[in-house]
Amino acid sequence: MPTEGLEDLVEGVKDELRWQKPESVGTSRVRTVVHSSGEHDMVFIDCGGKDVTKNESVFTPRDQLHKGDIVEVIIQRKRGVRRRLLFPPCRVAVRRLAAETYGKVTEEDRKALEWMLQYPDNGKNAFFNRAFYRKFFTGARKAPTPFPDIDS
Repeated sequence: MPTEGLEDLVEGVKDELRWQKPESVGTSRVRTVVHSSGEHDMVFIDCGGKDVTKNESVFTPRDQLHKGDIVEVIIQRKRGVRRRLLFPPCRVAVRRLAAETYGKVTEEDRKALEWMLQYPDNGKNAFFNRAFYRKFFTGARKAPTPFPDIDS
């Protein structure tokens, strides 16, 4: 009985189970929106850096965000992956900032954000933007800063 396809499937399921629940990590401002001919836009969010890493791209559904909008940044981290001197892998999604949903990611939100979190180019790894990590991975912070944490 052939098992090579089954082994790949099992490894894929194990890898998918390592991803934690999505969590809100703060807010940012949309710097640029690049409209493509497809079904998504490439949105660049401000990460506060001073060099080429000051913006980070996130793919979103078409025509949902515009330049200057304030968005909530939501990440999904991978459990059990710790390497010295490397950033942990994560998936990134953004949604328009709203006071009633800020800091909360419900089951309905997860379903709405699933497309962005599963999009291949929204997965970030060790070569990901350092400014993003400095701004949104602030150590042991458990909850996002009070609504909103955007500086004008």
